[in-house]
Amino acid sequence: MKESIRLKNLYSLLHYYFNDILKGALERGFLKKRINRYSLFLVCFISYFAYFISNMRATGQLVKTANNISNGTEALKLLKITIMSYADMYIILSVAFFIFLNSTISLTQSSHYITNILPFSKKEILIAQKVYKLFIGIILFEGVQLLVFPFLGSITILTMMEKFALLLLFHVEYVAVFFLLDTIYQIILSRMANTIKAIITWLLDILLIVFAGSYFYIFRFKVEKLVGEADYSVQIIIGTLLIFFALLFIINFVLMLKCDNITVAQNRQTYIFNRVPALRLNLVTTFPVFYRHKNFIYNLSMILFLSVIMYSQGGRRLAMQTFSIYYFVIPLVSMYYADATSGVRKMYNFLRVSLYREMSSLLLSLAIILLPQIVVCYLFVGHYETVQLSILVFVTALLMGLLFPKSRGNINEAVSSILVFLVIILAYAVFKINDLIYPTVGLFLLITSIVLRQERRR
Repeated sequence: MKESIRLKNLYSLLHYYFNDILKGALERGFLKKRINRYSLFLVCFISYFAYFISNMRATGQLVKTANNISNGTEALKLLKITIMSYADMYIILSVAFFIFLNSTISLTQSSHYITNILPFSKKEILIAQKVYKLFIGIILFEGVQLLVFPFLGSITILTMMEKFALLLLFHVEYVAVFFLLDTIYQIILSRMANTIKAIITWLLDILLIVFAGSYFYIFRFKVEKLVGEADYSVQIIIGTLLIFFALLFIINFVLMLKCDNITVAQNRQTYIFNRVPALRLNLVTTFPVFYRHKNFIYNLSMILFLSVIMYSQGGRRLAMQTFSIYYFVIPLVSMYYADATSGVRKMYNFLRVSLYREMSSLLLSLAIILLPQIVVCYLFVGHYETVQLSILVFVTALLMGLLFPKSRGNINEAVSSILVFLVIILAYAVFKINDLIYPTVGLFLLITSIVLRQERRR
């Protein structure tokens, strides 16, 4: 007997999920006060606007150069290549956002329990979780759109209708690819035992990263050149792509309704081996918080795979430079420190674990985590800017993890990650201009110590 799907039930589930988001985000001490929420929003808005303006200046120069090309045939060729390049970029973006959201968005234990005991069918829960995840992905996508689409909007040889068609194309493409990946994961994982689903998910993520990296660095240039030299108008190219991705979305939607039910967005095991002991806070007990977390192995594997791809393309030096550049994702695991120690943090004062001892242990763990990157920079790069960025990532992620712990909300991990990158963009731009990296890190450490002291009193 087929399970019926009621729109009212879907709405109720989505309403519950998004209410849980607000509860998880606003119950923190820092965000309970309205002035703090408004201040945080204002800082994020100003940071994003400043970043947008700085990029638009460079974009304006590119657009001015493109509009001044006198050869109409060459201009049309460049336009078709640009459109295809944008389409390729959004494919890669869809893959990146899907992997990010699939690994960071998970229901809390209470949310997962409540949605299963209420009178909703498994199909309704499945679709609601997919729409819930897609909605958050669209929010990220719109942020990127605001940043990159004005370039195409400024090209005068495109009509208003063509610009609107491009905007529609990029949205349909993003949603179709996002849904396709979600459906593929659903079909594969529904046939796997629960004990190996985490491993299979990790392998699928690695395969996607290898595919996206190979296409971005190797195959996309051939595709863009082929489209640019093809004897087709811009309208035909846009229309063909739009029809293709619309059909892909329809096929995905049908598969989603027909394939086996599986609730993917649920709380998964966070640590390998066992939970990290914290009766005594020293390096032996603090460092495992980071290297035992599944995302440490996950991020390290991604970097190694990407470095291997670069080694095959440009040799050992390019591979090591790639390793150094992307190593900053490793210190992101400090985001989970708050959750790992939440059960015993209130007891630190009774256990005579001072705040100084806790901060010293965290900094020593940071030094050990960054040791491979420091060695690579010394041997192959010659400067340590990427190490400075990793330090900034560590302290920022640590602070955001304290403000938005994963266990307190369905998307707190995603919120923390997004805020980390926003803060890093602003701070990195500042210290690149004025060399303020260490004062910035010092300020973040001071704020972190204040938050840690407040957490002990809660």
